[in-house]
Amino acid sequence: MESFLLKISHEGTIRNYKLKLLNEHKNNANIILEKVLHSIKKLDTDNFTTTEYFILVEKIFTDNGLMVIK
Repeated sequence: MESFLLKISHEGTIRNYKLKLLNEHKNNANIILEKVLHSIKKLDTDNFTTTEYFILVEKIFTDNGLMVIK
């Protein structure tokens, strides 16, 4: 599995995510990462608490075939 490190920030809080791309999605890694980053960027236009924001970010990761390694 390919792994990635993404730094996500919201209202001054920064979280580093180590992500693994599930094997069945390996051929589409760039497309998946672009989709994930686009979806996360769209969250910035809404009014979420930091906790809600990071819960949604993690859901976006898992819905797109990325496993969060904590």
